[in-house]
Amino acid sequence: MPGQIYTKAYLQPSILAAAERAVQAAAAHGITGHAMALRWTMHSGVLDGGRGDAVIVASSNLAQLEENFAALEAGPLPGDVVEALEVLHGEVGDEVAYHL
Repeated sequence: MPGQIYTKAYLQPSILAAAERAVQAAAAHGITGHAMALRWTMHSGVLDGGRGDAVIVASSNLAQLEENFAALEAGPLPGDVVEALEVLHGEVGDEVAYHL
């Protein structure tokens, strides 16, 4: 049942198309979608280390943990990738509720 709720909320054609454009922008720099999400969260989101905000990194195995750390250590995303993510939010940001 929860899967159906998320599918209905998030797997909409407009959201998938906008997300694909952001993933393509990241791929042009050799950045995976997963790494893009981690790097945006760490470097481009609203988190503020000065206020004690942090990212908790977890994984299901050592290789995934190493990938996560490598992505985070790569630093901020290239400007065109950040711009693609901002466009994504502008196109679909109000299309789904923040919390279901």
